[in-house]
Amino acid sequence: MSDLRVIFHVGWPKTATTSMQAELSRFPNLAGKPFGHPGTGRAISTIDAIVRARTWSPDDLDSLVAASRNDGSLPVLLSDEVLIAMPQREWFEGLVGPFEVADRLGRAKGDKQVVFTLRNPRRQLRSTWLHHVREGRTQTYRQFVDRVSRDRAESRGTFAVAALIGRYSELFGPDGVAVGFTEDYTTDSTSFWQRFGDVLGIPRMTTFVDSDGARLNATVLGPISYELTVNRALQAYGRLRRRDDIRPLRRIMTRKVSRRIHASHEGYFLRHSEIEDLLVAELLSDIEHVKKMVRTI
Repeated sequence: MSDLRVIFHVGWPKTATTSMQAELSRFPNLAGKPFGHPGTGRAISTIDAIVRARTWSPDDLDSLVAASRNDGSLPVLLSDEVLIAMPQREWFEGLVGPFEVADRLGRAKGDKQVVFTLRNPRRQLRSTWLHHVREGRTQTYRQFVDRVSRDRAESRGTFAVAALIGRYSELFGPDGVAVGFTEDYTTDSTSFWQRFGDVLGIPRMTTFVDSDGARLNATVLGPISYELTVNRALQAYGRLRRRDDIRPLRRIMTRKVSRRIHASHEGYFLRHSEIEDLLVAELLSDIEHVKKMVRTI
């Protein structure tokens, strides 16, 4: 077994990954996020190649891991949410799927582990879709849930929870995969980080912690009908002007306005409760299966 250990923190969408990365920012062997950490630029380009290139060399990943090893007594921790990505990024931007990313991470050298953070699926689905709208997409929540359901049924995509973690378990071994839960992290982050260190064999983990569990990188939107109408108008404008990315324009036109409205979206989501309930039940079943499959934090 190699004396070089590497832990991949695969940031599932809307599971407090950004907040966790802020707390990990002083980990001495950190690669990937957060921005501003030494080597971030190279890490981003390497991870970008993992998720975008149809052919790529694992030597780049091995080189990044080796170069990030500043403290030989601790593993290298590579953390990035794009290692699993928002589902719409795979759908619309052509990223390689999360199962292919798993295979690519499995080719890295060293003694490897992977850690995920999961979240209550109803909250995660809604938050992921709201982020999807914030990026300028026009897909309704029903269309989003339909697509996620189809992908999950075919054991592919971001929300194929049991199948994806099962794939990592095949690649890394059941003892090489650990899952934690966002609710535990936000309720008592100090206890969460202690268990994180215990499970992953990082005895000094708590020395790197500043509790920031209350911040969840929330997305605040105005009324959904307003947001979707603006997105459709901006996309039409983008096609007319031959501009592929209308997100910068959207930020200028709507972000300040929508952040002042603070609308409740419960009524909107209730209209889609039947289809949402079916998917949530399936995802909860997946999570219970995962708890029996791998280690939990």
